[in-house]
Amino acid sequence: KGFVLFSTIDEAREAREVTQNLFDNKLLPQAEAEGALPPLFCEVHSKQRPLTKNEAALNKFRGATSATHSLALVFNVRSLGVGVNVPDARAEGIMSGQATPEGLAQAIGRVLRQAATSA
Repeated sequence: KGFVLFSTIDEAREAREVTQNLFDNKLLPQAEAEGALPPLFCEVHSKQRPLTKNEAALNKFRGATSATHSLALVFNVRSLGVGVNVPDARAEGIMSGQATPEGLAQAIGRVLRQAATSA
């Protein structure tokens, strides 16, 4: 369960499609097992309308567990700011530059904070 941060919506969508393709073709470890659970891939970005779709996607992501999905990822385009809390997220992939040091710290801290509280 994790976040993947991109600079543009096109990059995020392409990565989502590639990841889905890798899963469908059993090229990801999570997909190799017989009877593998489906993945959950969500997009979150500021141009998504209505913006409530972002919150709905995050709520779906928050509810994902290893009993419901073999892999859960949010493909994010600089939309997850302060206050986004997903306690069981374990990874953050940063595929773009951050505009500010604070943004980078927030992105990294979101996952580190969860890892520290579960240790």
